[in-house]
Amino acid sequence: DGGYLIPVSFNRADALFSPGVANNSDFELEFANCGIPCFLADNSVDGPVIRHNKFDFQKKHLDLYVHNHIYFFPNNRAFPYVI
Repeated sequence: DGGYLIPVSFNRADALFSPGVANNSDFELEFANCGIPCFLADNSVDGPVIRHNKFDFQKKHLDLYVHNHIYFFPNNRAFPYVI
């Protein structure tokens, strides 16, 4: 599992988006246990190893590319990357 960037008050989050869950969903479980819906995606597994009613899993590969410090999904929706 990798690193995470989360807001100081994550319990005010409306949702968690987690691409690439592999065989560990402990991080996502913390959000789900706080009542936060978690949208998980990973094409390499059939689902998270932990089940939770706040988990919404999709067996998908999410792709991304960068141009001028802007991240783009393949459908050209952009979001800024701020360091």
